[in-house]
Amino acid sequence: MLSCRELTEQTSDYLEGDKSFGARMMFRLHLAMCDGCRTFVRQIELVRDGLGVAPLTSPTLPDDARSDLIAGFEAQNRD
Repeated sequence: MLSCRELTEQTSDYLEGDKSFGARMMFRLHLAMCDGCRTFVRQIELVRDGLGVAPLTSPTLPDDARSDLIAGFEAQNRD
């Protein structure tokens, strides 16, 4: 049977479907008996799903705001 540490190390592979049938069954058996690991896997799924809807690009700044930020960073680095 998997330990909690082994399960946490293998969670990404499990969620991506990169585990053999036997390994998936061992993973699921552990989840059936361990509330803490079930919670952990649910949290990882929520993060993964949340990142899936996050924008892939950062918002753009108006040119004057970008110039002001760059000038501020450059001034800070000179000091």
